[in-house]
Amino acid sequence: MMIPKDKPSRDEAYLAFVRQFPCTMCHYPPFIRKGDIIAHHVRTGGLSTKCSDYETVPLCSFQARGCHEKVEQRRDIPEKFYEVMAQIRRLWAKQGGTFK
Repeated sequence: MMIPKDKPSRDEAYLAFVRQFPCTMCHYPPFIRKGDIIAHHVRTGGLSTKCSDYETVPLCSFQARGCHEKVEQRRDIPEKFYEVMAQIRRLWAKQGGTFK
């Protein structure tokens, strides 16, 4: 018998909030070119494990810098991602955001 997996939390409002911050790696600001910052899901589980939208950090996808592509090629997770995730969660809660 297969045990059903818990589905990760999804929250589009939270992802939009994350995209308001500069890139975690190179600090590229989100206001230079709209759409260059994405909410990157940090894989905290095993392979083929989807993570919650609350486990995201802002990364740029701009061609010249391309931090999102660089991070995707690496298999390790930079330690600063965890601190950035915690800071963004605190700011989200402080402004009245809720976690699903």
